[in-house]
Amino acid sequence: MAVPSGEDVYATLLLTDSYLPGALVLAHSLRDANTTKKLAVFVTLDTVSVEVVSQLKVSTQWPHLLSLSRIR
Repeated sequence: MAVPSGEDVYATLLLTDSYLPGALVLAHSLRDANTTKKLAVFVTLDTVSVEVVSQLKVSTQWPHLLSLSRIR
């Protein structure tokens, strides 16, 4: 799901499965700070497992999930 252009967004990047806990804590902290900004997470599908992507999809922490191709 793409984030509408012209809006402010907090975004993070998951390069591996081990980034998931930090991304969830970040989203939770931003929500605790009462942010009104959109939250988006970028995921490299060739280095992040299907299970982690599924967890992100069902999580309400990161409503905008965007996939990226890894640059080598």
